[in-house]
Amino acid sequence: MFVSHDHTITLPPTDLTNPPSGGISLTTSVAGAPYIADHTHSFAMTQGQLQTVNGGTPVTVTTGVTLSHTHDFTISKWF
Repeated sequence: MFVSHDHTITLPPTDLTNPPSGGISLTTSVAGAPYIADHTHSFAMTQGQLQTVNGGTPVTVTTGVTLSHTHDFTISKWF
């Protein structure tokens, strides 16, 4: 059974303007209760993806699998 829920990430502008050569690896916010177990997902972007977003083109990133599901985040330049 699929239970709708949301997660967030916090991406500092400096990760776009000065992207690390190894990219970034983050963890989403916790989501869950009362309908699904509390959980997070892994979230990663390569240096190239960060550079693409900084150049003005959105990039869609799929999280790691947790509790048999993933989430897609579309990252756009916001500043």
